[in-house]
Amino acid sequence: MLRRSQALHEFRSSIAIAETLMKKELHFSDPPIPRHLKEMQGLRGGATVLMVAAFENYLKEVIEERMDDLVHHRKFNPKKLPDELVFHNYNQMLIQSRDASSLGNLSFADKIAIFHQVAQGIINGIINSQFFSELAKSNPNSKKVRKLFKSLGIQDIFLIIKPQFDIRWGIATSNTFIPDTLDSILDRRHKVAHTAKVMNVSRLDLQDSARFLRILADLCDEELYRHIRSILR
Repeated sequence: MLRRSQALHEFRSSIAIAETLMKKELHFSDPPIPRHLKEMQGLRGGATVLMVAAFENYLKEVIEERMDDLVHHRKFNPKKLPDELVFHNYNQMLIQSRDASSLGNLSFADKIAIFHQVAQGIINGIINSQFFSELAKSNPNSKKVRKLFKSLGIQDIFLIIKPQFDIRWGIATSNTFIPDTLDSILDRRHKVAHTAKVMNVSRLDLQDSARFLRILADLCDEELYRHIRSILR
């Protein structure tokens, strides 16, 4: 299992696209002359949306990649899994079976078969990586990211990575800086995507956001790697 995930390599390639848009936007004066306004808005808006999409996809892909690494490793032992991981996995299995069995067009025999299949999956210790990656979908804000890593047995990802984050960021930050900054980036993306209002996003916002997401993805990748390795010891 590689230290750096394939998902991280793909994230870096994706966020580089947003950074390319940012570089093109630098060719215009700030504030722009009227005939350049739409082009600048398009470049800033595109960069804002793309970098968040890259981070969201990274979280989904890295969880599935690392969970697959875990369950297919020769040292994998279901009894060594963190309680939080086991609970979330089985709870989602039960929720899924309940939702499926509630469909009115199924016979009782079909519903019983669904419950039997889930029960057998629990007995066999089957882990479904998608039960975890789904937590990152749609809006990977601080609440979702924290919940995602907690479901794997990592209690507070932001506090764990903070010492290394401060080193890479170049300055000591508050305990809420990482989650607050992530939420701010997500909020800007939301406003751009749903209102098309872009000019309140500055060049500095874009530069800081891309740098922040790169560092955050790197550190999440490292912590997840260490966590999976600790389970396999």
